Amino acid sequence: MQKPTSPYPRATGLAILISTLIAMLYILILRNIIPPCICPSTITTPPHLSSSPSSYNLQTFFPPQDQQHEHTKSLLSLSQQIPNHGFISITEHPNTNPQTQPQTQFFGISMFHQLHCLDMIRDSINSTMQSGSEGHPHADHTRSYRDMHVGHCLDYLVQAIICAADDTIERGEEEEMQDGKKVKLIEGVGVVHRCRESGYIWDGVAKSVEEPVMVAGEVREGETVGDLLRWESSHLV
Repeated sequence: MQKPTSPYPRATGLAILISTLIAMLYILILRNIIPPCICPSTITTPPHLSSSPSSYNLQTFFPPQDQQHEHTKSLLSLSQQIPNHGFISITEHPNTNPQTQPQTQFFGISMFHQLHCLDMIRDSINSTMQSGSEGHPHADHTRSYRDMHVGHCLDYLVQAIICAADDTIERGEEEEMQDGKKVKLIEGVGVVHRCRESGYIWDGVAKSVEEPVMVAGEVREGETVGDLLRWESSHLV
């Protein structure tokens, strides 16, 4: 005599199917609620290099004593020429309430912050070796404040260097010290680096003094000047 078939296998399969559909629906809902990640993108493989050097903006760093070279400039002196003290004006348009008036705020830019920190450290070193300082905007602060500021700058620059992750190959050499011990050294001077274009940042900051950059909603963590300028140019025609 044939035994009756148990209903449990069919019920179990139906429960799994329903659970899967609910999970998929839940994920689709979350995708519309949670804002997308705007963290810096990562590249798992090196980008393809064109045969034209100008396509990836070559820049060579020269020895500081080589003042006669046509490309030699005092990079730190640029921190004294930054438009609007390095702040960019941005007008945020709220998405939730169209009746709300747009708010214009100022934001710093990492590159200018880093130049400012280098100038602060240079000024601090000079002031310990000479009477007075180089006229840095923070030179009139107390010594304790300046020491705290320099400490902040050192920590900030460490984070910036690691974040940039410059993976340029620098040829090393071995040198014998006075005690006969051989050590491996890397000078790094004259090495060609593949640098990012920065002119648009200077232009964007200067133009924002008269006409703030327009963005939809609020500026999100991790966004860049390039992100905002591209959005503005594509929407304001």
